[in-house]
Amino acid sequence: MFIENPNLPKGRVTLVAVSSLYPSILSQIIHMGIRVIPIVPYSHLERPIQSHGDMVLHHMGGSKLFLAKHQDDLFLALKNFGFSPEYIEEDIAPSYPADVALNSLRIGEKLFCNQLFTSKKILQKGIVHPVKQGYSKCSVAVVSEHAVITGDEGMAKAMKASGVEVLKIQSEKIILDGYDNGFIGGCCGKISGEMLLFTGDISSLPDYKAIKEFTGRHGVTVHCLKGKLVDIGGILPLMEENP
Repeated sequence: MFIENPNLPKGRVTLVAVSSLYPSILSQIIHMGIRVIPIVPYSHLERPIQSHGDMVLHHMGGSKLFLAKHQDDLFLALKNFGFSPEYIEEDIAPSYPADVALNSLRIGEKLFCNQLFTSKKILQKGIVHPVKQGYSKCSVAVVSEHAVITGDEGMAKAMKASGVEVLKIQSEKIILDGYDNGFIGGCCGKISGEMLLFTGDISSLPDYKAIKEFTGRHGVTVHCLKGKLVDIGGILPLMEENP
C-alpha cells in the first residue's frame, strides 16, 4: 500500500526510491526484502547530486508524487507501481536556487521550505513553515512526526517553533563527493514506523551517542548499512505493508 504520510511509514516499508550510483547500498536494501526504484542521474543538476532523490522527487502522500521534468525512466517506474506522478512546471538548473524546487520537507501537515524557490505544485498542500534553507529535505532526518535531527540552525529554530522536538548535531563526517560535508537527511530514511535506516556506520559522527539516545527515546531504533556514511539524497519510503 502507498505511504499516506510522506517520510513517516507506519508498517514495514516495501518500496523505496534511492540513488542508482551506490551498488552496495542498493544490494543491501534489496537483501532486507525492500524493493528499490533506482534514481538515475539527472543532467540538469550538478554531477555529485544528479541521482539524489531529494532533488528530483517529492512525495505528496499516497499515490501522488511530483518530479522534475524529463525524468521519463523514473516516471514510468513509478507508474508501474501504481503511482500517479506529475512533472512540476518549473525548470531545474544546476546552480542554487534553481536546483531546489523539489527539496522541501513534508512532515505531517507541516511543509518546511523556502517558498521563493519551491515548486508551486508542492505548495498546494500542507501548512507552510517558511525557512531560508533551500535544501530543507536533505538537511533533516525525520525520526517521527514530532521529532527530527538536523545540523542546520535555521531549520532547527523553525521546527522547534512549530512544536517539533529537534536534536541539533554537527554535520561533520557525512560524505558527499565534491562538497565538504553532506546532510544528515541525505544519508537515511525510515523503513518502518520504528526503524531509521542509515546508508553507513553512524558511529563516525561526533553526535553518535546523542543520536542513539534521541531516536531511542522516541521509540525508533537505528540500523546502519555496511560502509561509510554517505549522503545519497536520502532513502525515500514510498510503499509499506498494512501496519
